[in-house]
Amino acid sequence: MPKRIRGVAALLAASLFAVTAAPRPAASHDIPDEIRIPVFVRETDGELHLVARVPLLLLLSLNVPKWGAGYLDFERADPVLRRAGEVFASEAPLFQPDGSLLPPNLRAYRVALPWDRSFTDFEAARETVLSDPLPADTQVFWNQGFLDFYLTYPAPADGSVEIECNVAPGFGDRVALDVLYERQEAGGEELKSNLYHISIREGRVALDPSPFQAFFAFGRSGVEHILTGWDHLLFLICLIAPFGQLSRIKHLLIMVTGFTVAHSVTLVSAALGHAPEALWFVPLVEGVVALSILYTAIENLISASVVRRAVLAFVFGLFHGFGFAFALGESLAFAGDHLPLALFSFNLGVEAGQAGVVLAAIPVLHLLSGTDRSRFAVSALLSVIGGHAAWHLLESRFSELSRAWAISGGAPPSWSWLLWPLALAGVAGWVVVVMRRRRTAGAGHSA
Repeated sequence: MPKRIRGVAALLAASLFAVTAAPRPAASHDIPDEIRIPVFVRETDGELHLVARVPLLLLLSLNVPKWGAGYLDFERADPVLRRAGEVFASEAPLFQPDGSLLPPNLRAYRVALPWDRSFTDFEAARETVLSDPLPADTQVFWNQGFLDFYLTYPAPADGSVEIECNVAPGFGDRVALDVLYERQEAGGEELKSNLYHISIREGRVALDPSPFQAFFAFGRSGVEHILTGWDHLLFLICLIAPFGQLSRIKHLLIMVTGFTVAHSVTLVSAALGHAPEALWFVPLVEGVVALSILYTAIENLISASVVRRAVLAFVFGLFHGFGFAFALGESLAFAGDHLPLALFSFNLGVEAGQAGVVLAAIPVLHLLSGTDRSRFAVSALLSVIGGHAAWHLLESRFSELSRAWAISGGAPPSWSWLLWPLALAGVAGWVVVVMRRRRTAGAGHSA
């Protein structure tokens, strides 16, 4: 490596550590409030029965009549409450398999007190909605309590019913439906059920998905996750940055294959429940994912070996697989009875997105890497950008790990001391490599 390029590398590495190691207060992570609406959907005798409980807070835009300090005026509120039921049916619509809307029929609606706990199952919830309304002089504040609905729909002859959550769109994805879908199998007496957690992010969800629907939905989710998961993308770019020449395709295939095999194993294992459930495990995995980016970036500035990089891709790929599994989370419920197919499809989608990124990056890297000098400059630039982002991400995730550790019952450890040895080890490794190369060059000249 020419002296000038080594000097640039030293400057880049020093800048990386100087900028990122500067102390600063930890960022806080505010978790937005979530409003969860319990919904029971039962399909029986050619009809769909839906019962839902909506917090009165979400009716703010309907201007429900009030009296006194803000209590509901039951004598004047009836038309508005009926209108609220119609609005709910339009904002949480049910669809036929061909995509057309199922016509709703609002059978009943009723205000429930804040401490009412009758929504434990479909039968109890429906019985509550059909019971006598609260007395007109009941004092219910306008943003407390609930409004219960009972709607019926004609059930489609074939295919799965779909539902969409767009309730109170002004609240964004803070509003979600907890849907328990029950249906009676042909010739059977017991009800078969699926439980879903649906927000505006999920779009339209099939309540009893076919194998094709599960395969398509989870395959698309896998592609979207790899393309929007910037930590996984950063690792992938840093992994292949020094080997972006068309002549090194074989080396790239070895690295990417190792990464694929590793994350596939842990993805399936974690999705099937074979992963620690402790609070600290998720931030630990996310911290190692950030560490994988930082380590790979530092190694790119020192000396990237094909063999070492293949081993690195496999080892860190195990942790990235857990990260992919965390991304699935509650969405695995959307697979219905097709969990193995959904896992295979999600993993296939991840691989397709990953292959697309690599195939798009290789020609660009090849064009920019005409000489050894330009190849190292491009790799160094990408590594500094990736390493800088990873350092901040690592600090943030170690803070989350400390909080989770404390909640689990232990004293919160100070993880920041791990960052400085990592930085010093990177600089020391670079110095050792440079000294070895000088010694080798000197021995060659003397010979």
